[in-house]
Amino acid sequence: MKRTLYLALLLVGSLLIAACEDVKAVLPDNGELLIQINGLPNDADEAGIIVNGPDNFEQEVNVETTLLGLDAGSYKITAKPVIFSGETYTPDKESERVDVERNERTDYTLTYTK
Repeated sequence: MKRTLYLALLLVGSLLIAACEDVKAVLPDNGELLIQINGLPNDADEAGIIVNGPDNFEQEVNVETTLLGLDAGSYKITAKPVIFSGETYTPDKESERVDVERNERTDYTLTYTK
């Protein structure tokens, strides 16, 4: 009896492992987008960057960050000037498109100047 139960559990366990491997194969492979921000004072915590992408994706970014689990595709990064302590900091690029690839990290750097 114990041997039959053991074999049944072994069979069920093997089937579960095989099923998990099959599920893993059909899950989407997502990418990452690292947004680096240069030129703003350390105390400035609101860069006001908007990232738009596939499937109505929209995310506001205010500090250097990595966006995880992104669908592969084209992402539009839009940056506005930042006013901090009476000074205006202007981004070197107001709007730009970047491609996020599956299983890869895309690096994007935005530099502000006074």
